[in-house]
Amino acid sequence: MTFKNMLASKGKKKWYALMGVVAVLAMIMLGLHHAHATHSSSHQSNKQSAKSVSSKATKSNDQNQKTSNQPATDNTDQVKDDSVSAASSSTVQAQQSDTTNKKATGQASSSSVAAPASQPAQEINKGNPRQTVMPNVNVYGAPGLCLQYVDDAFNINSNRSYSATASAGKASANGTMHYNDQFPVGIKVPVYWNLISKDDGVNYGHIAIWDGQGGFYWEGNHSSTPNYFTLDEMKQIMNGTRQVNGHYLTENWQTPSLIGWSTSLEGHTIAENL
Repeated sequence: MTFKNMLASKGKKKWYALMGVVAVLAMIMLGLHHAHATHSSSHQSNKQSAKSVSSKATKSNDQNQKTSNQPATDNTDQVKDDSVSAASSSTVQAQQSDTTNKKATGQASSSSVAAPASQPAQEINKGNPRQTVMPNVNVYGAPGLCLQYVDDAFNINSNRSYSATASAGKASANGTMHYNDQFPVGIKVPVYWNLISKDDGVNYGHIAIWDGQGGFYWEGNHSSTPNYFTLDEMKQIMNGTRQVNGHYLTENWQTPSLIGWSTSLEGHTIAENL
């Protein structure tokens, strides 16, 4: 082999070696490109998966929040409704209770004012009752002059009335008349009856003094010693079954009816806190 041929042969070998290196480099580059592409694809896929998971998680959270908020709102409304209902019920119960208490008070008041006529004197004194004018029952009295006797006993010297009925009207007008037969214990007060004449039909009335112990002072028979009758005896007189001063009251008068008792007489206070 000549030198020239040797050079040519070495050049070919270098060329082949270079081509081999290029081929290897090409394969390496192709492998790197493929790996990069695979990595990018995997990264993209992971991003999409993450987005999907995030979106699902967000939707799930939103759904949970809506679900959580919805019962709370309904419960709040229910609580409000229950509160309103409870308040309304409480108001109705309070009104019913208040109405029941008023009825009970009215019944108690009615029973204390409208005692049966046959019931004896009751202890109705309240608030430290006091006799402001003590009567002198041993003053002159005559039949038919009942008001004069009572006025004299209480020493009333002014504003006298012409009849017991007129005197009762004054007590009614100033609010001191008690329309019942529950006479006060320990206090002497005037007691009034309707008494209508059979002759002229005029209601002249009758008045006597309650002694505070269960009886009455009635004008004397032209004497300073008054008649005295118990509660039961007074009922007999008013019914025409018992005489007073020698006569039955119902001979000249219609059957009397009780008006009540008063803490004033002819406008003058004789007792208080009753």
